[in-house]
Order: sequence, then structure tokens, then C-alpha cells
Amino acid sequence: MEKTVSTNQAGLILCIFTIAIKLSALPALMFSYSGNDCYIACFISLVVDFIGTIILLHYIHKHKEKTFFELIRDSLGKTVAIIIQSILLIYFFVKCVLILQELHDYFIATLFEELNPIFFIIVLGLLILYCITKDFRTIGRVIQLVFWPTLVGITFTLIFPIHDLQIEKLFPIFEQGFYPIYKTIARTTFAFGDYIILLPLMGKIKFEEKSKKKLAFIMCGTLSFVFNFYIVFVGSFGKFSTSQTLALGELPLHNTTPATIGKLEWLTIVIWTAILLLNAIILAIATKDSFDTIFHTSDKNIGTIVITLGIVTTLSLTYLQLEKVIRFLVSPTFATIIGSMHIAIILILIISSIICSKKTNCRSSVTKNRRVKKC
Repeated sequence: MEKTVSTNQAGLILCIFTIAIKLSALPALMFSYSGNDCYIACFISLVVDFIGTIILLHYIHKHKEKTFFELIRDSLGKTVAIIIQSILLIYFFVKCVLILQELHDYFIATLFEELNPIFFIIVLGLLILYCITKDFRTIGRVIQLVFWPTLVGITFTLIFPIHDLQIEKLFPIFEQGFYPIYKTIARTTFAFGDYIILLPLMGKIKFEEKSKKKLAFIMCGTLSFVFNFYIVFVGSFGKFSTSQTLALGELPLHNTTPATIGKLEWLTIVIWTAILLLNAIILAIATKDSFDTIFHTSDKNIGTIVITLGIVTTLSLTYLQLEKVIRFLVSPTFATIIGSMHIAIILILIISSIICSKKTNCRSSVTKNRRVKKC
């Protein structure tokens, strides 16, 4: 298979994908479950994410010539591969719709009190329709262009509120024991497990000598940035952040320097819009790739149209329903399903790798024996 994504592009896609869903409603959501201990729950979840990333990177590098679907098909059969790919399709699809809903709520919270749903949905639909005709290499190049200005800008939005950060707001901790932290981790599984985005990239990354270390380093830096954001968020808002607020949008408002608030707000709006849009596009492309893999459509436009219509229709049906959607996503049943899916994906990848390795060794042994007999 032709390699289409460089190590840097894969790392930046992983970075944007990891940041986008964690800096919006999630901090306050985690705070509502565990209070000041939410940053501890965040830290534990991020560590689990990093471990999952390392495991996936190991096996993706080991079978770098195969896509995820091909690896599962060759080891567990085509039926199992289609089922797993279908689960990933639904996973990416739901996350894409959620990100677009967060983008809409961000707009009406920061720019427009009333945003015409037809205008919003049609424009986004056309944007998604165009972008998912592209591939991960194209979106990777776009992210390479905007990443560093975005990083500098979002760092500024994080630095300004540090002036008002009070360490005492991070304490006390473990007031109610470990259970609230456990509950937070269990309920917010959908917002984590971002390493799953590596699966659509499997077989498409140009691995070099230090690619694995570079990707691990990028993920480590990204997760550290997210954790620092939570420290600033809790340290700045404390017990007043119990509502489902848009965290990134609220941080500039917390700054007490009047001359910088307006500029910082606009910087946040531009950056956050770009991050959410890029993440939605990544998810839409991953969804379309899963669709094409499952149905083997000869006409690629079919997948483009089906996925776009699905996203637009779901977005229309759930318009202004972000809070209800989030309540569903953090429900015990759904959160358990998603957490189990993360674990199952890793186990299936490991099992498939072992089976494929045994088959490869067996073929090598048979070939070697035949050569010996001929001699």
C-alpha cells in the first residue's frame, strides 16, 4: 500500500484530535462529578490514554504494511473485520456530530445569541462534503500549516488566566475518597481513547527510524498540555465551575486586565473554531474511510454523499440538544460500552498481531524446509 501520511502529519492529526474534545464542556463536566479532584481524574485518564497510544504504536509499526482492516481480516476473518470496522464507523460518526454540536454551542455562546440553524447546518454540510473527498495526507498538510500559529495562540489563552490562578483552589483533595474520581473516569470514557484515530492511519504512515518515539513524544506533549489546562481551569474557577460551561471560552473572561480581554476572546474564537473544524473533518474522513472499507464501493462519491447526508441529518435532528447528547454519552450504560470498546480494540489488535506473526513464521518455516529438501 502506498504510504500517504508522514510521521509529522500523523502526530499533528493525533494532537488536534486529542485536544479538541477535551477543552470545551468536558472540564466542567468532570468537575460536576468529582469537584476539585477532577484534575486528578483527568490525569489518570490521560495516563491510560498514553499507555493505549504506546500499545497501538507498537503494533501499528510492527504491521506497518497492513491496514487495520487487513490485519483483522487476515487473522480473524472477514466477518469479524467488517463488524469491528462498523463499530469504528459508528464511533467516529458520533464523535463528529458531537464536535459539530460543540462548535455550534461555542458560536452562540461567544458570537451569536441566535444562530440560524439552516445557515449553520448547510454551511457545515457543504464544508464536510468537500473535505471528505480528500484524504488524511491533505488534512495533515493543512494542519501542518496552521498548527504552530494555533499552538502559540492557544498557549496565550492559557497563560493570561494564570495570573488569577490560586493554588489553594486545587485543595482539598480526596474529600470523599476515591469514588468520585472513579465515577468521573467511568462516566467520561467517550471523551478519551483518542489513540483510536491511529487505526484509520494504520498502513498509511511513512515510518522512519525514530517515528515511534516521535509520535509518542507528540502525544506525551499533547496530554501534558491538556492536563495543564485542567490545572488552570480548576485553579481559576474552583467550585464555581460546576455548570456545563465552555471552558476555553470562559478562561479569557476570567482575566482581570480589561485591555486584553477583547483581543484574547477573538484569539480564542479563531483558534477554537479552527481546532473544532479540523477535528470534525478528521472524524468525517475516518468515517468515510470506514464506509468505503466495509462496502468496497467502486464509486468513492457514494461514501462521500452517504456520510455527509448522515452527519447533516443527525445534526439537524439533534439541533440545540448538546446537553441531552452529553447526558446520554456519560450515562453508565453508554460509558461502559465505550470503555469496553477501547479495551476490546487493543486486545483484538494484540491477538490479531500474534496470529499473523504465527502464520508468517509458519510460512517461513515451510518455505525453508522445502528449500532444504531441494538441496
